[in-house]
Amino acid sequence: MRSQADVTGANCLPRDRESEVLRAANIVHRINAQLTLNVAEFCAKPGEFVAVLGPNGAGKTTLMNILAGGLKPRHGSVSLAGKNLRDLPAPELAARRAVVRASSDGLATGLTAREVIELASLSQRISPRLLQTLTVAYARALDLEARLGADFTVLSSGEKQRVHFARALLQANGREPGFLLLLDEPFAHLDAKHAQAVTRELMQLRENGAAIICILHDINYAASYADRVVFMKRAGVVAELPAKEIMNRSLLEQIYETPFAIMRQGKKTYAIPTN
Repeated sequence: MRSQADVTGANCLPRDRESEVLRAANIVHRINAQLTLNVAEFCAKPGEFVAVLGPNGAGKTTLMNILAGGLKPRHGSVSLAGKNLRDLPAPELAARRAVVRASSDGLATGLTAREVIELASLSQRISPRLLQTLTVAYARALDLEARLGADFTVLSSGEKQRVHFARALLQANGREPGFLLLLDEPFAHLDAKHAQAVTRELMQLRENGAAIICILHDINYAASYADRVVFMKRAGVVAELPAKEIMNRSLLEQIYETPFAIMRQGKKTYAIPTN
């Protein structure tokens, strides 16, 4: 089995920096003396779906928080559309990127589902009539129309996740290609029907030129829908490949430290843990 260094070196993709929406360079973060993130570079381009995978504790959420601007790294920098993320005022940041976190309950206390979705309108000029039309349209697309008047706190976990995703869709509405969407485990609480609804919207955003960075645990989903996969382990990036090339048993076993089987059914290939 190849060493971690061998895996990384064998799977670094070439860069076209001029077309990048986001670039992180030389990111190092520590909590007290413990290293929690050490990433030399990370990027995303317009119209690209980048999936970030890896075992628990790999540093995925820490990376997401730094890319979103909510956490300042000890070293390194993040640029968004060629500008240092730390220099962007809040209105410009909101106009360039949306974030859906794994848990955002505390951000919506006392609000209805409609009001949470419409928080996205704070970052753009939009008439009340159009805002109402778009809110209902995104709610309908995500099977939330009947819940718009409900107190956000009484919604199920899956409904809350879809409300925040609808907020991100409204925030992305009408933006130029290169808008950035950051997602932390967006399918964690969703059933099959609603996961497909979210996927349809993601694919439409990508087609419209959005850059999507998404933390996932589902290897098979990443292989089916992502353009590029970044694997993390022990606070760093250990491999980066086109999504169609991640069905490699040796690579997956090294990253996840558990046996895998690679199964083929028709035109589909699946990775299945076998331990």
